[in-house]
Amino acid sequence: MRTISLTININSKTLILLVSILVAVIGGKNIRDSYAQTTANPFTGSCGLIQNYNHFGWNTALSGSSGNGSNGLLYINFDTKTVSGITNNINNFNLSNTSESQDIVQTIPFSIKNGPIATTFTLSIKTVSGTFSLHIMPVNGGQTFLVISGDTSTPNTGICQKI
Repeated sequence: MRTISLTININSKTLILLVSILVAVIGGKNIRDSYAQTTANPFTGSCGLIQNYNHFGWNTALSGSSGNGSNGLLYINFDTKTVSGITNNINNFNLSNTSESQDIVQTIPFSIKNGPIATTFTLSIKTVSGTFSLHIMPVNGGQTFLVISGDTSTPNTGICQKI
């Protein structure tokens, strides 16, 4: 009977390399594609909105108003479909007696529907002086909303971050 003897000389570097290749092959077979996190319904909970009203001058002349908003900080509650906040205003814009004021926006209701383009939505907010709208686009997995005015006579932009 013949015996065959096989001697394998493996040093530690070769062993580490072989184990690393084995782990990479097994790991590669188990890795799934990863995608950005999304939220099925981003309109839950609430968000804090900071807005800049970019309509000094021409909007005042257009509307015949002597007041003009400059910026706002709003709290949007998607569960109760209400909004509240603070707006800073310029009174008697472009006149010699210009002054500033701040309005507290009491809790007012809004409705939401699909927006004018894909992935956007429109909030319609009813106020004492009428209804205004905001177009919003959820980003960052529904944690952040990009916001613009839905009304060209009062252009504004903002970002709403989930609270």
